[in-house]
Amino acid sequence: MSRNSTEQILFDQILTQEYDSQSNDFTADGFFNFFSAQLILKEHELSYEEVLDGIVDGPLDGGIDALYLTINNELIREDFKDYQRYKRDVNIEVVVLQSKNTEGFGESAIQKLRSSLITLLRLDASYDDLKKKYNAQVLDFFRKFTEAYRSLIAKSPSLSIKIYYSTKAAVVHENVTHEKDELLSELQNLHRTAAISFDFLGSEQLLELHRKRPREHHILRLAENPMSSTGKTLVTLVNLKDFYKFITKENGLLNKSIFESNVRDYQGDTNVNSGISETLMSDKTLDFWWLNNGITILAADINYSGSKELVIISPEIVNGLQTSNEIYNYFSKPDIINTEEKRNALIKVVVADATSARDKIIKATNSQNHIAKAVLRATDPIHRDIEEYLKKFGIFYDRRKNFYKNAGKKPSEIIGLPLLAQILMSILMGRPDTARARPSTLLEEENDDSAYKLLFNPESNIEIYKISIEIMRKADEFLKGIELTPNERNNLRFYLIYDVAIRALKTAKITPEKLSRIKLDLIATPLLEESFNFIFDKYKTLGGDDKVAKGAILLSEIKKMQEKLFIQPDLF
Repeated sequence: MSRNSTEQILFDQILTQEYDSQSNDFTADGFFNFFSAQLILKEHELSYEEVLDGIVDGPLDGGIDALYLTINNELIREDFKDYQRYKRDVNIEVVVLQSKNTEGFGESAIQKLRSSLITLLRLDASYDDLKKKYNAQVLDFFRKFTEAYRSLIAKSPSLSIKIYYSTKAAVVHENVTHEKDELLSELQNLHRTAAISFDFLGSEQLLELHRKRPREHHILRLAENPMSSTGKTLVTLVNLKDFYKFITKENGLLNKSIFESNVRDYQGDTNVNSGISETLMSDKTLDFWWLNNGITILAADINYSGSKELVIISPEIVNGLQTSNEIYNYFSKPDIINTEEKRNALIKVVVADATSARDKIIKATNSQNHIAKAVLRATDPIHRDIEEYLKKFGIFYDRRKNFYKNAGKKPSEIIGLPLLAQILMSILMGRPDTARARPSTLLEEENDDSAYKLLFNPESNIEIYKISIEIMRKADEFLKGIELTPNERNNLRFYLIYDVAIRALKTAKITPEKLSRIKLDLIATPLLEESFNFIFDKYKTLGGDDKVAKGAILLSEIKKMQEKLFIQPDLF
């Protein structure tokens, strides 16, 4: 038996086992696409929801199955607008995935992909003229790419285009390789300075990606023997180059997994960061730690043997993100990494056994630089309470991004904080349009906490969070049985969640108290059909596209009908 056929058998077994555990959520082909995307994007450390959001497979997909856009290794979602945060060393990356649940690679698949990419990656493409050829998700992605590239063009960004074609094949025929070369040549003519790559991923390569596991044990080389008061709390100095190695993966990328919950934002070229960069570049006669407040690392455990090597289990850098990024950027330059470095960084390593202690440390140590509110929301006590409550029902609240994904929980068992906020925004605020168009608004709002406090109020019955999730699950299950495009499901999802809750409670406005009393058995097929038919008719009449779903007119029409239906006095 050849090595390739062995790899095919092993990968088929893994694929079958994974699919059997999640078959209610996917078709066989759909799961291969999702599973391949997870493996290919493993280094980007995306959540399940983020992976799913990038899948564009369906009618008029142009031979493209998934699309992802990153800037400086940060995933860019459809409502992102904050391009001014990127000041220098900007890298835009487009990831294109084609996944086929077949035993071979096909020439026609690459030919179709080539035609699409040459059309869609043009910066002067007229996307409105392409509506009959490509679906809305594909066009929206390339609109976002063009917007990002044009917004950052003055910063002279570098552009990377990475294309992956995955199947269960063992070999690549030379004719298919020729088609790949033709595609690369045409794309290089279109974007002459871009770094463009195309990788075939068969069973052997996918199996290798599956076997890769995040490291839990990290070794930090120390410059001096550490000081310790308890044995589980250390203060020490680390050579800047050794710290760079600690936070860098083997492939040279910043290891985002060791930064607090993988959700923190590097703030770019702020005054603080410019000062750190200037210190690294010019103040080489003074030790770095004299001029910098240092870095705090939380750990599950530590082991120090006295050999100036500290073994840190499951490290999380909770303070010093900006310093860490500047150190990473500094040593990433080829002319710097090979030079001698004598300066040190001040490092604190803390083993925090209790979650509450961990969250207090995160909040207390984040005052040096602006941190987006969304980062610290997850440390609020209400979110710990929701997490513990939902566990009783087999629902895992991923307030710390990818915590439960890394623990091996299934996508259907996990609910992220951003998605829960969108659901609550739809039901309690009556704003499914905002949930669809600007999902980050609630968590990022700096000047007004009123909406956040309404939805995540410690005084509310904690049952409302489980109820809201169950309504979402019922709505999603219903939508899966309707012949819709993925984009239509995405556009209608929050409207359906909102309207069925209104109809079940027979009230035009829902409060947390009313929501806590809802009878979930009312959210059944008859009510879902009634609600869907009404919403879908209005959606299609108004144009049936993203603009309608994100605009105000559809919601206004729905609310008018709700007021007519439920003019009787409140039942509660």
